[in-house]
Amino acid sequence: MTKDHLNLSTDNAQDSLFSIDDCNEAYQYLQNSANFVSFHTGLTTLMQQCGYTGSSEDVEEKTTYLLQKLAAIHVKITEITVRDWFSGKRRPSLDSRSRKLVYEICFALGASFELVQEFFRQVYFSRSFNCHTIKEAVYYYCLHQNHPYDHALELYETIKAMPETAKSKDSDPVYTDQIRNALDNCRSDEEFLAYFSRNKSIFDRWNQRALFYIEEFVRQIRGTKEDIGRIPAFVDFGTIPDAKTLATPSASGLTIQEFFMHARHDSDYPWQYSGRNVTSIDFILEFITTFTIGVTKDATLPDIVKLNFPSKKTFSKILNRSQSETSTSYDSIRKCLILLKFYHFWVTLELMVDSGNAAEDPQSDYADYFDDFCEEMAQLLEECGYEELYERNPYDWIFLWASTTEHPLESFRGVMRAIDFDDSER
Repeated sequence: MTKDHLNLSTDNAQDSLFSIDDCNEAYQYLQNSANFVSFHTGLTTLMQQCGYTGSSEDVEEKTTYLLQKLAAIHVKITEITVRDWFSGKRRPSLDSRSRKLVYEICFALGASFELVQEFFRQVYFSRSFNCHTIKEAVYYYCLHQNHPYDHALELYETIKAMPETAKSKDSDPVYTDQIRNALDNCRSDEEFLAYFSRNKSIFDRWNQRALFYIEEFVRQIRGTKEDIGRIPAFVDFGTIPDAKTLATPSASGLTIQEFFMHARHDSDYPWQYSGRNVTSIDFILEFITTFTIGVTKDATLPDIVKLNFPSKKTFSKILNRSQSETSTSYDSIRKCLILLKFYHFWVTLELMVDSGNAAEDPQSDYADYFDDFCEEMAQLLEECGYEELYERNPYDWIFLWASTTEHPLESFRGVMRAIDFDDSER
C-alpha cells in the first residue's frame, strides 16, 4: 500500500464471504465487532497516513493531537467527544452536522482527496462528496486543488452571497455526476465561481437518480391490484396462476411471482400473510426480510447495521419526494437501494431459471452469478453517487455473503430470522 491509501486489510473479511455456509454462523460473525472496521482504528490509520508519528494505542496522545489539528483551523469540538472516538465508545453519527465534522477532520489532517474518499467509504461508511450541495461541492473542489479549509470557507461564503440563477421549469434534471465532471474542469477559483454564477439554481435538489431507481424497484417488486385477487384463490382453492401469465409486464409483482414459484414445487407451501395488502411497502419488507418493523435497537449487531435498516418508516420518508429530494440521510437511501437491488437481482434470476429462460444453467446453485451481482450493484451505486459494497462494512457484508451462497435469498432470510429470533429471546 502506498501512503495515498488507507492501510485497512480486507483479507479476513473477503475470506469470510466464501468460508461461512451456515446462517447462524453468519449471524455470529456479524455480532463480532472485531470483524469490521472500527472508527477509532480507521481514524488512527488516517492520522498516521497524514503524518502522525505518536503511539497508535495511547488514547490521550491521539486525542491531544487531533484537538490541536482541529484548533489550528478554528474548529471547536469537546475533548470528551474525541476521547470517546479513540476509546471506541462511540463514532460520529451519519447526520449532516457530523458529516461536516468528518470533512473538517480531513482538512485539519491535510488528507489527500483520495484518502478522504477512502475514509468515507471504509471508515465513516457514508457517501463522499455529494456535489449537488454547495458546501460539499466546495469541499470537492478544494481538496482536489489542495486548498486549505479557510479557503473553502471563503469560497462557500462567496457562493452563498451570489444571486439565484433563473431556472427553467422544462429543463432536464442535472445529476450529481454531471456536476462532478464540471467541477473537475475547474482549474482556478475564477472558473469555479463562474460555474456557480451560471448554475447556482441547480443546487436545490438532489438524490434524483437514487429515488428513480428506488421507485422503479418498488414498482416491479410490490404486488399488483390483480395479485390481490390471486391470493384468496390460492388460499381457498389452491389455484396457482401460470408462470407466463404472472410474468407478463405489470401483471404481477416479483414478490407474488416468487411465492407462486415456490408453491408450484411444494403443494403445501403456506401463505402466511392473510389479510395483508400485497401492494403495500410493509408487505414488501416483511416478504423480503421476514421483519415487520426492522431490526430492533436491542439486536446484538454493529450499530451501523441497525441504524437506518430499511423499514416502513424509512421507506415512507424516501418515497415522499418533498422530503427525500433534499434529504441528507444518504445512509438510509443507500441501504434501501442495496436491499431492493439484491432482491430484484436474485429473484429475477430464480424466476428465469425456474422458467428455463436463464442464459446459463447454474445447476445446483447461483455462485457463478456472484461477480455479475457485484458488477451490477457497483454500477447502480456509482450511478446514484454512492460507494460500492465494502466487505468490512457489516451491512454490506450481509448482502455480499448471502450472494456467495447456493441460495442467496434463502441465506439472507436465514440471517434475518436469526436476528429476529435473537431479539425475541431478549
